[in-house]
This record gives sequence, C-alpha cells and structure tokens, in this order.
Amino acid sequence: MHHPHYHSLVLHRLPHIGAATYNRLVELFGSPESALTQSISKLETLVNAETALAIRDFQSKLENSIAGQRALVDLEWLTTHSNAHLIAISDSAYQIYCVKFQKRRPYFLCVVIFIY
Repeated sequence: MHHPHYHSLVLHRLPHIGAATYNRLVELFGSPESALTQSISKLETLVNAETALAIRDFQSKLENSIAGQRALVDLEWLTTHSNAHLIAISDSAYQIYCVKFQKRRPYFLCVVIFIY
C-alpha cells in the first residue's frame, strides 16, 4: 500500500503539471488517483501531449514509471529527514504557507524553511 499522498505526488511530478492544471484535474475527476486512471483520449483534451504520454507511462508501469519513481524518491527522502514535513493543498495549514510564498502549489516540502 502506498503513502496517502503517493498519487498526488505522481500527478504533481508529471511534466507541465502546475498548480492550476493539478487543481483542475482533481476537481474534474475527484482525486489525483482518479485523474491518473482516466483514458488517454479524455486526458488529451485537458493536458498537452507530453503530459498525456507521461500519464500513459504511469498507467502501464505504475511505480516503475518515471513519475512513479520520482514520487517514491520524494517519499523515501521524507522518511530519512525527520524534520521534513509534506504539506498538502488539502491541509488546513496550507493557506498559511501560501501567504508566505504568494503562489499556490499542490505541495510544499518543508525543512525549517520551505523547499519546493
């Protein structure tokens, strides 16, 4: 079983997925996991070709895909840094951090100061 934020990190790690596209996909499909399971023909109307190919790669290889591997590396890094915390857009503290950075992002990786 994956970390609760695994699929969010995968979606975030796809090429050309910024905060606006991330939020739009999650709003349309209900969750990052659901967005990642949509048909490529449906996704091609919402994302560019490179992103659609990366999603196809994830759908066929899952954690062995490029985005899947990057998300696993992120999660592994978090387990080895006890002073690091993953702040998700759905977390109540997220808005506080947005004020500091003036730009909404799906996630912040935090170590004393915030690293994106």
